[in-house]
Order: sequence, then C-alpha cells, then structure tokens
Amino acid sequence: MHQRSRRARTGVGALGALALSAAGCNQVVEVLPTAGAAASEWPMYGGGPGRSGFSAGETKLGVASVESIAPRWQVDIGMGSWPPAGTPSVSAGRVFVGSSVPEGDNFFAFDAANGHRLWSTNLGHGVVTAGGISIAATPAVAASLLVAGGGDQAYYGLQAETGAVLWRHAMDAGASAFAWSSPLVAGGRAYIGIASEFDNPSVRGEVRALDVATGALLARQAFVPEGVGGAGVWNSPTISPDGRTLLVATGEDFEGYDGPYNRALVALDPTTLEIRQADKQGVPNEDQDWGSTPIVFHDRSARVLVGAVHKNGVFYAYALDTIGAGPIWQRTTGVTPGLMPAYDPNVGDGGTVFVGGQNAVVYALDPANGADRWAPITLETMHGGLSLANGLLFAPAASGRVFVVESASGRVLRALVPANAGPSFSGVAVAGGTLYWLSGSTLNAWGVP
Repeated sequence: MHQRSRRARTGVGALGALALSAAGCNQVVEVLPTAGAAASEWPMYGGGPGRSGFSAGETKLGVASVESIAPRWQVDIGMGSWPPAGTPSVSAGRVFVGSSVPEGDNFFAFDAANGHRLWSTNLGHGVVTAGGISIAATPAVAASLLVAGGGDQAYYGLQAETGAVLWRHAMDAGASAFAWSSPLVAGGRAYIGIASEFDNPSVRGEVRALDVATGALLARQAFVPEGVGGAGVWNSPTISPDGRTLLVATGEDFEGYDGPYNRALVALDPTTLEIRQADKQGVPNEDQDWGSTPIVFHDRSARVLVGAVHKNGVFYAYALDTIGAGPIWQRTTGVTPGLMPAYDPNVGDGGTVFVGGQNAVVYALDPANGADRWAPITLETMHGGLSLANGLLFAPAASGRVFVVESASGRVLRALVPANAGPSFSGVAVAGGTLYWLSGSTLNAWGVP
C-alpha cells in the first residue's frame, strides 16, 4: 500500500476456503502458506495473506539472470499532485493498479505480457485533503473477483475480467475517512481497515470483514469506544498461515483517548473479529503508532512469529500465540512509515527478515533474535514495501527506480531505472519473471527474456 504519517504517510494470495476445525468445530479461514502466493502471481499487498513480500514460485529471476533484466513495456496511467501509492497486483495474466489522477478513470487492468489496456473504471474521487493521492490501497484479487480501495471513502468489489463494479462499501466513518488500508482476501472474506486521512481529524479505527462476492458486512471490530477517534487501521490486515488469527496494527491517539488498543498490535478471531490479544508500544501524543503492516514469519525452531516496525523506530517480533506477553525480541532500525518489511524462508537458518529503516538503510535479521545476517546497507529513501524472489531483494526507491540486492549477502547488483522515472510510493510486484512497479505516472514491467 501506501505511506502515511500524521505529517506524511505512504502508502496487499489467493482465495482460501472456509473449513471446520476438527478441534472445537470453530470456523477458520484456510490460506496459502506465509511464504507467498502461487507461481506467477502477486495477487495482493505483500504478495500473499501473510504479507511476507516473498514470491515463492519465482524461478526465472535470480542472481544469475540479474544482468538480463530489461524493460518489457511501460504505460502511462496519469498522476495527481502526489505520486502513486499502491503496488500493482498480478493474477491470471492481468495487472491491476490504481492511479492518483484527480478526475476520470483511476483504476486499470492491463495484459501482464504486453501492457495492453484491458479495461479501466472510475473508483471515485473527492478526498482532496489527502494530497491528491486518490487511490492509495493495493487491490486484492481472488479468482474472478478483486477488491480495491477507492478515492471516495469506499471499498469496491469488481469483476476481474471486465471491471464491472459488483458492490460498493462506504466507510461511513466521517468526512476525513480515507481508504489507506489494502484489502486482505481470504476464505471468501475481504478484510479492510478504517482510518483517517492524516488524522484531520482522527476517525474511529476499525477492522471490517465483508463478503467478497456481495460486499455485505459480516463482522466489524472497533478499537476505541463509540464517539471517540483514534486507533485507525491505516496499515493492512494480515492473517496467519493456518487462518486462525487475523492481525492488525493500530494507530493514533490524538483525540485525547489512549486505550488498550491504541498503538497496538492486535490479534483477532477471523470469523467474529473478537479481540484475543494485544500489545501496545510507544508513547501517547507523539505520532508513535505502528509504521508498517504486520508480517508473519518463522525461525529455525519453527516458531510462528509476527512482526512490524513501529514509528518509535523499533521492529518488534512476537510469538503469534503470546502477543499479549509482549515482544520476544526487538531491534532499533528507524522507520519509513508504510514501508513494509519482508521475509525469505530460504535465506539463512530459519530464513531472514528484511527491514527497511530510516535513512535508506536495509537490515537483514535473524528471525530468532534480530541479529544481523549481514551488515546493514544504505540505498535510497524507499517506500511501499520490500519484495523477495529466488535469492533477490527488490527495494523500491522514492525516485522511482528499483535496487536489486543479493539477499544472502547484501551485495547491490543493479539499479533499474525506467524511462520517464518519477517520484513513487509504490512497491514492486514479482510474478512470472517480471517486476511491476509505478514510477511517476507510469506502470513499468521489466523482466528476463
């Protein structure tokens, strides 16, 4: 998704099935493994429901093929007064992406192979005070359906093949509500977060579960009392590999209320949205809410962990089943709000967590304890999120170019600079030997022969 802070914040698999748990007959949501989406797919923010940023099925891109990565196509989708903020999503040979144009069609589908426009539609405009971002959320694709945040305080369900709008869910959270949160689609549900644009003023933070086919509201959970603003979910929901735990990171406490779920990492029941556990960090009234979407990962002991970067500059890691007990380790990295970490299960013993911190520094951390895998490296200011595939780390720069790094060593291999490069808050989608990202007003596709 997206970048966001009180001063400036930047801006999501496949459809699982509902199943009955043999233990307790509780309804759970089955999802793909945390490692990422199916081969040749990047259907939501972070590549999959665990938001790992890892393309598990990618084989064409790799250290040996880096020098052969070249432009495939480029299309202009327009840009408003702010750069594009969402990451493209890729599914079934189509690329879906939103634009920040101030009027007209602002959501597009392109042929992933050649960039031919398949359709476009208008998902609303009107949130002028959000700096002209218009669409900030990354869409989530589930088979023939997709869910996208609009530019008009609403989320939309669309037919992926034609762009026909199937439903519209109004946020109804006040005049400053804005669709920052990139939808999560799992088990026939679309999970969305409710937040404000730049806390002006704050709205009542919530997470909602919608029927992905109809948009019907199935459940909702607020994080502050009725009539109180704060605890907005401007980052995006995440779900555990077994589908039993929904995770959100909440935001601000600027309305004078600092309750147990402001500035908190919260675990919820994915069916009822009942709150199970939470841990809050940071100090009140200092814009110290969570600065990234949670990611799910594991360590060499096979512990299932969850972590996120806080705007106090610390990456916190938790055992998934004991979040309420507090973090099991933490590492000071600094923060670029909205820049999501990533996890590669194949680099190092137990995998490696990659965190983009302050001052353009990238950290490679042991998921068991936060120790360095290799010395931190400095690139350029980054936005959107880090992406991983087959031994490569892709770091999107605010300048619109993409750094390619060997994930096992931290060695910078290349910087991909598209024609007409421009400012960007976009992450990189990796699918089928191709990278897709936004730079200025253009959607770019680079890949190997």
